[in-house]
Amino acid sequence: MYVPHESHAARRLHATSAPDCWCYNPELRNAAIPKILTFSGQMTTIRLKENEPFEVALRRFKRTIEKNGLLPELRAREFYEKPTAARKRKKAAAEKRHYKRIRSQMLPKKLY
Repeated sequence: MYVPHESHAARRLHATSAPDCWCYNPELRNAAIPKILTFSGQMTTIRLKENEPFEVALRRFKRTIEKNGLLPELRAREFYEKPTAARKRKKAAAEKRHYKRIRSQMLPKKLY
């Protein structure tokens, strides 16, 4: 944090006394932490069985990650998505669900 009229020592003090969080404002420091910075789950691990080949263990690990649903989330967070693009994607998904629900409630076509 640079303040034009502070001495170099004062600036260094600010840098070293900064908290290990993303917010310098003490009122907001304990506010809701963004979800991406929190980790509430347990890390996915597997234990190697005796005389188990690496390929088999890797396959088991990949299967475990797929079951946990981590892969789609990681792919979604791989690149930044603009808020407008996220809204557009969510709206398209909602429309798709809506039309799918309507189609499932319709009577089947007459086959005569």
